[in-house]
Amino acid sequence: MKCINLFLFINILLKTLILTITPCKDFIKQDERTIINYLQQNLSNFSSKDYEECTDILMKTNHFTSLEFLLSEMTKKNLKVKEVLDEKILNYNNYLNSLKDKFQYKESEFKKVSPFLRWAQSREYILLDIKFTEDLKIPGIKSKF
Repeated sequence: MKCINLFLFINILLKTLILTITPCKDFIKQDERTIINYLQQNLSNFSSKDYEECTDILMKTNHFTSLEFLLSEMTKKNLKVKEVLDEKILNYNNYLNSLKDKFQYKESEFKKVSPFLRWAQSREYILLDIKFTEDLKIPGIKSKF
């Protein structure tokens, strides 16, 4: 009997240690149903930090059904859902905006091409000033009039 109790104690201790180290690290490789099953079985051992880490991982891996389940469970336990979600969304928006800014073209990087044609008119004449290009592959002339 003592052996069985000791075995159960060690088993529970190991599960707790494994969950406290990285409770949601393998979510990238899993499908939604597997993640929800895992969460149903192990949510009782989660700390509030684990909830936040799992929220972050589920958002990063686009497991939104599992994220919805996790958030509903957090609500049932009276944990701060809105604050955690707002923080994660703000972090991702800031990250995406920084990527957008990093890879956005600057005005100095655009090639400026002046038009190949100028015209003027009077009562008697229409004046055309046309610049021809040396290479037909160039869309316009680079020098200005």
